[in-house]
Amino acid sequence: ILGMFSTRGRRHCFFYIDFSLYYFHMSHRLFLAIPLPPPIVSALVKFQGAQDVPDVRWTHKENLHITVHFFGTVEDERIGELVECLEDAIVGIPPFELEMGDIKFGPPNKPPRMVWLSFKPSGEFKVLVEGIRAGIRASLGMRSESHSPTAHVTVARFKDPLAANDIKLETFKRAQPIVPVDTLILFESDLKQGGPEYAPIQTFTLGSHEVPSPLYRTSPHPSPQSREGVDRI
Repeated sequence: ILGMFSTRGRRHCFFYIDFSLYYFHMSHRLFLAIPLPPPIVSALVKFQGAQDVPDVRWTHKENLHITVHFFGTVEDERIGELVECLEDAIVGIPPFELEMGDIKFGPPNKPPRMVWLSFKPSGEFKVLVEGIRAGIRASLGMRSESHSPTAHVTVARFKDPLAANDIKLETFKRAQPIVPVDTLILFESDLKQGGPEYAPIQTFTLGSHEVPSPLYRTSPHPSPQSREGVDRI
């Protein structure tokens, strides 16, 4: 309450609401990913188009990627810290390659719920993922997964495991067998009724010592408390 006044013997209060406080509490679902070469994206889109299976949610063309790490919900004012942590975690990691494996059902050792395009085990990918996990635990106090990292693309999701019986994996035609890994992208995932929409926040280049350029400002009107972190991304 900022003040009071009276009219005709009645007392009235007036208020002021600082809407910038809402921005201070904004949060974002973030993940780090490896983009796919266009030939692999095209091959996966053709594979999806060859299927005629109800109740299967196929990953949209623009959302196909290899996940490096899912960070979960990150507060607006901590994104700048996360970007700096990722910069530190990839220092000294040179570009490398991932070799395509098989298209198969996932997750491993469980009833099928997804279609994966897998990649063969890679020591370089393991070093990258485990370095990021260690960095966010030590610098940001974030929790991270402990299982051995497996590079894959999620091509489809479905609730009923029986749907796997109608998906024809053999229709996938291999395209480019190698994925060059020289770029990582930090994405925000916005969950919508028609499926998630991804917006790039920051791009990182392996083997580069240059400061990455910002792609996306998370809040159009950041609060004074969070402005410093937001302005860095």
